[in-house]
Amino acid sequence: MKESLAWVNTIKACSMIGVYFFHTRAYCHGDLFAGGGNLYITSVLGPFYVNAFFVVSGYLFFRKWMNKPSGSAPTSLDYNNLLFRLVIPTLLFSSIIYLPKLFFHSREFYFTQYCRDVFGGISYWFTSAMAVSQLLLLLLLNVGVRQMKYFIALSVLLVLLLPAIKDCCPSPVPWYWKTGLASIPLMVMGGLIYKFRAKIANHNKALSALIVISYLLIVSYEFYGGNAHYTLMSVTFNGEGILVTLVGIAFIFVISKYIIPKLYWLQFIGSNSIVFYFLSGIIPATLSSLPFINYLGHGVIATLFLSLVSISIGIALTAYIIRYLPFLTDLRKL
Repeated sequence: MKESLAWVNTIKACSMIGVYFFHTRAYCHGDLFAGGGNLYITSVLGPFYVNAFFVVSGYLFFRKWMNKPSGSAPTSLDYNNLLFRLVIPTLLFSSIIYLPKLFFHSREFYFTQYCRDVFGGISYWFTSAMAVSQLLLLLLLNVGVRQMKYFIALSVLLVLLLPAIKDCCPSPVPWYWKTGLASIPLMVMGGLIYKFRAKIANHNKALSALIVISYLLIVSYEFYGGNAHYTLMSVTFNGEGILVTLVGIAFIFVISKYIIPKLYWLQFIGSNSIVFYFLSGIIPATLSSLPFINYLGHGVIATLFLSLVSISIGIALTAYIIRYLPFLTDLRKL
């Protein structure tokens, strides 16, 4: 029987909603962390919001390749899909939003900076890193790496080496390649979840209870002054941060699979998560320029309200793009 992937879309949607929340905070309420309520929400979302997306992407990636005949390898179609569905849309949306982005940041246009930001993969770190990680995994499959033990070994090696790599090569150019390397262990984690999904399902009640309790503990710990670092964009992490984000990822997997119902709007966001992400900066930035923002205050209610407005606009614009401008997501649709 074909596996239902509604929970996968739910995880993607929850991750992207977290992105909107943090972007709204950045543009509309710079002092978000000063408020206790806001800090608590940040502690709730922070452990999983983008990291979980890489894990679920790894789940889908290894689900595809583990079900292929032994010895099969990526073809030109796989690389073309990566190019047309991820790389080119990143370039297109980066170019479209570039000038409005300069306006909101009060910066002047320089062609060399434009080339660096757009073609260097700097405008959208998330999709840039996703492209790098998926490309590397495809290349590993092409050279014959198939068994999970080798991917696990690579993941451990990357975790050990990345702090030194970051110090030696601080620049994110090209295409946030260090973040792409850092996301490979998360992708491999998704592959392990797929590989052992039957065993996990056999103990899902006990595991779910343990994960939920652990998550509540780490949220409380972070709220009261934890020192966890798990920022994928800047490849900043410590042992405490690794533990916190692993528990957070496990938590969003549990509630998406067993608790959150199959809601249409979550399924829509999850199915079109990349387009929804591309709009996650420009929408909160536009809201921040409106006069009424200053009258809302800086409390948690105002932040949640503006986040919900941003998300609603994002859903509407994503629906418009998918229906009327589908070539922006894949030029082959022309």
